[in-house]
Amino acid sequence: MDTDDLPAAETAYLEFWRTRKDRRILWNPHFPPRSLAVRTGSASDFFLDPAPRTISWRDREKLKNRIYKGNASADFDAPTEWNLLEMADLMLKDRLVHIRQGDFLPPLEMGNPWNWDIVTNNDPYTNGFVHRHYFMPVLGQAYWLTGEDKYVGKLVSVWTDWIRRADGGRKNQGLAPMYQALIHPSTLEMILGSPALKPRAFCRIVAYLPKGPVPWLTRGPRGGNRSMPFSRSPRHCRSLSSQTVGRRRP
Repeated sequence: MDTDDLPAAETAYLEFWRTRKDRRILWNPHFPPRSLAVRTGSASDFFLDPAPRTISWRDREKLKNRIYKGNASADFDAPTEWNLLEMADLMLKDRLVHIRQGDFLPPLEMGNPWNWDIVTNNDPYTNGFVHRHYFMPVLGQAYWLTGEDKYVGKLVSVWTDWIRRADGGRKNQGLAPMYQALIHPSTLEMILGSPALKPRAFCRIVAYLPKGPVPWLTRGPRGGNRSMPFSRSPRHCRSLSSQTVGRRRP
């Protein structure tokens, strides 16, 4: 930055993240260890039990064989018609498997670029589901499982489009920022080793986190089913990218 060479600075910053070895990220910390049926349902988490507590992008070879390849389950019901790679491949075609309170519904036709204001069947939860970003760990785990950069390329494209285009008021409604703040760091760590993650996109995402979902998460109670507030301490903010995510009792 001191030499007014922004591309070189972006490249150096991404390289710094890739080469440092003192950082591990909680893996989707809002999903506690549960049965495989639940974790491959609305949580969109396909790691076999026991799920990893923390991850680094260097863990891919060690953990990729623990990714469940079978069909996803809606809570404790019978398996659905989609497995991890099928869900990821649908997203490559801009179709997003829709989960409604544990039930898998027909894929949403998101368009290109994705329609962040999408609502189907007059159901406002459609939009809330899309904004929670459950699709991110699916694409990240598909990349780990296959090593194919196309999944990272799609994830980065959609993620940066969200940052650029989605209206700030709408994309911070309801519980969406809470899920984003807990999903985004682990997903970014998961794709860190892919050449499909370019320096400019990486810096755009990293710059968004502290001014996008994280402050909404740490702002405290906002009514409704947010009656369990999150700690607003600086330690809590640091914990999103280090060790723990803290809550205080209501």
